[in-house]
Amino acid sequence: MTTKHRIYTTSFASVYPLYVAKAEKKGRTKWEVDAVIFTLHVFNRIDTIMSLVYIVRATQSISHPHYEGDIP
Repeated sequence: MTTKHRIYTTSFASVYPLYVAKAEKKGRTKWEVDAVIFTLHVFNRIDTIMSLVYIVRATQSISHPHYEGDIP
């Protein structure tokens, strides 16, 4: 039986204060930490959405040979 690594069982809520403390030691603010986390979250969502759009468009062009849409 394999056990999951600690990184997979640690909640973000328990790590967040550690990120803020480390950032403040380096002269950064909690707001800056929040901005970085938000940016990473948004880019992850955008990447996921764009991947889904690409898959749908590719599927449409394969299943409909006369489909004129552009695939990005």
